[in-house]
Amino acid sequence: MGEPGCGRSLGGAAEVAVILVCRLHPARSHVKGGGSPHSRIAKGATRHPVVGPARDESSRKTSELSLVRVDIAAGSARHWIRDVTDRWKLRVRFDVCRSTGPDLSRLLQVVELTGDPGDLGAAERYLRQHPGIEALTVIALSPSRRFVRAVTRMPESCRQVIEGGAVCARCQFVPAKEAGSEDRWTLVVPRTPGSLRALAKLRTAPEQSRPQILRMRPFVPEQTLTPRQATALETAYRLGFYAFPRRTNLMEISRILGVSRATTAELLRRAESKILASRLGER
Repeated sequence: MGEPGCGRSLGGAAEVAVILVCRLHPARSHVKGGGSPHSRIAKGATRHPVVGPARDESSRKTSELSLVRVDIAAGSARHWIRDVTDRWKLRVRFDVCRSTGPDLSRLLQVVELTGDPGDLGAAERYLRQHPGIEALTVIALSPSRRFVRAVTRMPESCRQVIEGGAVCARCQFVPAKEAGSEDRWTLVVPRTPGSLRALAKLRTAPEQSRPQILRMRPFVPEQTLTPRQATALETAYRLGFYAFPRRTNLMEISRILGVSRATTAELLRRAESKILASRLGER
């Protein structure tokens, strides 16, 4: 979904430029987990909230129980994202996905496509001729990366989700990362009678009489890394700390970050713990 501070209603290249600024200067745009991998980490750096304002455990559990995470089998409806990923096996990262237009009847999507340079070039030529795309901006970030901003007619299933008060956690048009896995659409839905009734009417394919729900569970917000943790983790990764065999050590990472070895170890351990908790669930 969109990055914080990047969802302004701008047109074409201007909106993509705002997103790039948010990526390159996270401290200015309040993007979570910002910071250059080679910048020094001030000991007094401000920590951003992990999941919002401080709250006690009882209120946290209450808020978690008010939302439901639902995995639905993705339909077979054609879409430009599905077209380019099926044809050229490109990887997709979302930056913006929201309704737009005077009557909110259009869908604006800004994504980053990565893959083979030849495949990206072919995909760009295909998108420029795509009959379903009403407005298109493509910016080459490198030979293997493209930013794509596209406006299309709002798919009926997306309209139903928006009107039902749900939020997409995983797009229905993005294929599964693992070969052989079933494509799925993940929604976060308020646990209210109205929202659940709207979910029951959702159709991802014309032939369906009801959605094929694969899994339903309480929604637990993912923990966000602080800027210092994100910087330390990215630095360690880029220097080869997580490679096998390792190409660096804590002392070298701490020297680049400008903090002690113990602080570096603590930042990495806390970051790793948050990521594992988000992936595997709290224990």
